[in-house]
Amino acid sequence: MSTELKKVIKPKDMEGTQIRHTRTAIVLTSQTKEKQNEILRRTQQSTTLDIKDGTRQNEPTAILTGLRKEMTMDELTDALKMENDDLNENFGDRLKLLTVVSTRPCRNPYKENVYIRGPKDIIKHLLKSGKVYVDFQTIFINEATQIALCFRCCRYGHVSKYCRETTPTCYRCGDGHDRNTCNKDIYNCINCERLRLTPRGHQARDANCPIYNKKMDEARAQTSYN
Repeated sequence: MSTELKKVIKPKDMEGTQIRHTRTAIVLTSQTKEKQNEILRRTQQSTTLDIKDGTRQNEPTAILTGLRKEMTMDELTDALKMENDDLNENFGDRLKLLTVVSTRPCRNPYKENVYIRGPKDIIKHLLKSGKVYVDFQTIFINEATQIALCFRCCRYGHVSKYCRETTPTCYRCGDGHDRNTCNKDIYNCINCERLRLTPRGHQARDANCPIYNKKMDEARAQTSYN
């Protein structure tokens, strides 16, 4: 298998790609969707290799912001059906297929943000609407696309629990100290600095950071809405 693979893929084509051998396969993990598609295109030229696209498709998740704390799922689905004519007309009792994935606290101690999953057509409809009515209040809905950002080194792809760096990097100014001890008044995105991008007068966690937006696009590409 390895010999046949070398016939269709050159070493330069493997830059940025991790290789892992198992008893029955060679697993190639690329950093970007474009790189993965290119490798798939090249390997499919072979008539002897058994090629499979192992890209994991994430389930779409929606965030409902500011729901009444400890609201049950039955209460939520009943409110979605009774207070939102479009949801009732399109989905009816299928709304009961929605489930709570997790909850997060809000600034208001009596409310919380609720992460829900369910049939893809319902989640897609909720995200497109952007808001629903629950308890006669407007509840805004956002897409919950998860990307891992390490709070120690500020790199993407892992969390601080698994970080190998011993010295922290400030996500505010980019220097080698913890954010809690930073006394600088300037922003300097360390990730943009590493790639020599400009401008970089923003925090590493800024939603307008071009690297953050690229990672979000990659995460969305791995989420299936069909």
